[in-house]
Amino acid sequence: MSLSFHPVRDDFGAEVTGVDLREEMPPEVFRHVYDGLVRYGLLLFRNQNLGPEQEIAFARRFNRIRIYLGNDDTKMVGHPEINQLGNATDENGKPIAFQNKTGIEWHTDGTGFPYPPVSTVLYCVAAPAKGGETLYASGKRAWDDLPDDVKQRLEPLKVRYSFQNLYKKLTTASDAAKTELDDNEKSQAPDVVHPLVRTHAVTGHKALWFTEAEMACFEGMTREASAELGQEILGYISRPDYVYAHAWKPGDLMIWDNRQMHHSPTPYTYNNEVRLMHRISGEGDEVPC
Repeated sequence: MSLSFHPVRDDFGAEVTGVDLREEMPPEVFRHVYDGLVRYGLLLFRNQNLGPEQEIAFARRFNRIRIYLGNDDTKMVGHPEINQLGNATDENGKPIAFQNKTGIEWHTDGTGFPYPPVSTVLYCVAAPAKGGETLYASGKRAWDDLPDDVKQRLEPLKVRYSFQNLYKKLTTASDAAKTELDDNEKSQAPDVVHPLVRTHAVTGHKALWFTEAEMACFEGMTREASAELGQEILGYISRPDYVYAHAWKPGDLMIWDNRQMHHSPTPYTYNNEVRLMHRISGEGDEVPC
């Protein structure tokens, strides 16, 4: 079977067939996959049977891998590049994964870092029969559809992001034992300022690019005014007709282009079933502009 892309929606997303990710992709095949990621923003590979080394090797083709600060108890033992997400436990009932209990929380990965990731990889090990979906929406689509007067108002804006704030918010809303970074970790995560509207380095297309939960404020605005504007922007990004909800099956691997895509978890409704996801995120080589 040859490599093929099958669109999921008109505006973004494609299922990829003809690729076994256990095997190293030749350079010419990888170029097609990377071009597909840029074109579609989101790629789905089904029925993959991967070990940790294979997941990491695939993710590393797109950008350097970032080992995230904090939550060492939910990183895969022996493979700290892999963050385990969900409600899985070990044989003693101890959680081995980070369970996000905040519900809907739209974001794009890495806004709080100087060099955000090109891509994020999410691989499904176990999934409930119902629930645990991940939502996706295109920041490019959201930007393209805005009225001109709104574009003129939003395009100059800069956002101050704080990974420290985000870490505390998410861990407080979960069962994580560690809800604050230590002083050494804080020194590695200073606030950064990035544009609200990002220009894609490959295509030149503009996109809304925003993580409300990681925002400290818009530069030059109060926190109260920033919070109000943040909700307005999330409304543009997450219009129901813009959203694709992915119902996971074991063996699904999704990779998305963080320069143009947003995603969100869904409410935790599957406490009697197991969900276990492997997440790998990276570090790009470009400062958003």
